[in-house]
Amino acid sequence: MGYAGKDCETNIDDCNPDPCENRGTCTDRVNDYTCACEMGYAGKDCETNIDDCNPDPCENGGTCTDRVNDYTCACEMGYAGKDCETNIDDCNPDPCDNRGTCTDRVNDYTCACEMGYAGKDCETNIDDCNPDPCENRGTCTDRVNDYTCACEMGYAGKDCETNIDDCNPDPCENRGTCTDRVNDYTCACEMGYAGKDCETNIDDCNPDPCENGGTYIDDCNPDPCTIFG
Repeated sequence: MGYAGKDCETNIDDCNPDPCENRGTCTDRVNDYTCACEMGYAGKDCETNIDDCNPDPCENGGTCTDRVNDYTCACEMGYAGKDCETNIDDCNPDPCDNRGTCTDRVNDYTCACEMGYAGKDCETNIDDCNPDPCENRGTCTDRVNDYTCACEMGYAGKDCETNIDDCNPDPCENRGTCTDRVNDYTCACEMGYAGKDCETNIDDCNPDPCENGGTYIDDCNPDPCTIFG
């Protein structure tokens, strides 16, 4: 076997026709041949595409597709690289607004927001006026992690919680007694005085109480008497 000719002097060329597939290189032997295979092929005749997906080189759930002396990995969302070995940095570029701090996840990210902000990207200024902190009909204006109250007349304080004491300093004259109101006060006057601030000495001669041409002298207002005890 393997020879021919009158005297069996000829080694039959087992490489003709060429048995090697996929561009393998044939070498004739005696009643045999060998195939030197291109990279990625194996088998007697280089008929087998070596499975580059066995063992599976793809990481993180990637799906391997065999090529000739190569492979490709179809990566899960959030991964990249030849072998899906790289977690894509979802914090680059930084999606967090208003100085939020980004932490990368797998195909996701989280933003740790500065005080006063909320939302996936810290894009929302938290409404510090909801619920309304302003008392006594004050008008709230939202700030960043703060608020201001524009108070109605007569009120003060962060939340307009304080009724301003209109009796301090005391506006009532002539020993009148002050009672505080909202943006106002009243004075309870001593006998003989009147007016918003008890500033007026009541004229006891009007109307004139004296008959027959008499003259009335209001000697007790102000009171001239001093009590000794």
